[in-house]
Amino acid sequence: MKKEEIQEWAQNPITIELKSYIVNELKSLQAGQADAYHPFEPQKTQEILANLNGARDTWEIIGSLLSGEWDYFIEAEEEDGKSIGD
Repeated sequence: MKKEEIQEWAQNPITIELKSYIVNELKSLQAGQADAYHPFEPQKTQEILANLNGARDTWEIIGSLLSGEWDYFIEAEEEDGKSIGD
């Protein structure tokens, strides 16, 4: 994709709405970290924190892509030897 196409896509009203949803989802995940602690159950606490961190990372990647920051795809292309659209 060309940079202009990516920017046009990032400025689309649907994309903007999705980014807003992601911001709210990330706030929710951050609030959930306060409830992750389980006294005397370190394994359960660690499991919950790992799940929250994984979800946060995923939403952050998606948010970056929706903002037109395609570095994630470019890095994946370099690893796979393929380009977007192949």
